Amino acid sequence: MSPRTIFLAGFLVLLVGGGARFAIGLTFKPMVTELGWARGELGLAVAVYLVVSAFATYVAGRFADSLSPRALLISGVLLSAGGIGFMSLVS
Repeated sequence: MSPRTIFLAGFLVLLVGGGARFAIGLTFKPMVTELGWARGELGLAVAVYLVVSAFATYVAGRFADSLSPRALLISGVLLSAGGIGFMSLVS
């Protein structure tokens, strides 16, 4: 895999992941209305996501130091793609 392909894949994951993370303010009310969840339940889910994300950042940094950054980026791309794909199954 060329460095340019890896860079572009990482950029796309960060773009989509960042958009999903910071768009919650725009999508919170429609999600509560459409899914029928209480605001507190959805807020708790977002809070858990942010805490897990912060912890995962620390773990990813440790892996980047011990493994190759390339392997970490490829693993991150695959995990992010799977996570975003599974979000479509939320009911």
